[in-house]
Amino acid sequence: MPIVSTNIDAEAMLDDIEMVLQDGLNEALVVVYANLEARDQARAERRGIEYVPLTYADVPNDHYHVGNFPRQVLKDVPAELYPYIVLAVEDMVPDAESANQDHMSVFRQQLAVHSLANASEEEGSEVVYRRALRMGVAVHTVLMSNSVTSRMLSGVVNPARNQASIPWTYREGGRNENRAWYQAVGLSYAIKLYTSRFG
Repeated sequence: MPIVSTNIDAEAMLDDIEMVLQDGLNEALVVVYANLEARDQARAERRGIEYVPLTYADVPNDHYHVGNFPRQVLKDVPAELYPYIVLAVEDMVPDAESANQDHMSVFRQQLAVHSLANASEEEGSEVVYRRALRMGVAVHTVLMSNSVTSRMLSGVVNPARNQASIPWTYREGGRNENRAWYQAVGLSYAIKLYTSRFG
């Protein structure tokens, strides 16, 4: 029977990250929104508009999707499942290191964590953008403060990339029946994995 290397086990890594986020994401959202409340009030005053507190919804444990980039799963995720998180491994490439590691096989695995938020038609596209950004901040806070995931992400400058999608609405047959706004913010992390035939 072949020996299975657990060092490049993408499924186990995704499982660990999902559990960490499920345990800490909603608590982190409370902190993120509280930290930005004064800025929200100041912005409303500068713009000369009434201050309306920016609210958010918790991300339930069944609002996690593993394995696909968001644009490939949008039709599979109904509006009532927002907000939600997508976890995906984008690629794995060899990552040679110094000669003193020549007995090791080193790989760089690219992890993507996409935070998808929603807002009503009345709230508008700016609100959905801010909600998606804040979900991303909360995700990063959790991953970097947990001992398991922070160890995974150490040794490389992370996140390697932070990218926001354009906001969208759902359309069927050219008609927009759902006027709510949706948007994603994706964080990409580089994770180094080491394996050796010597055990």
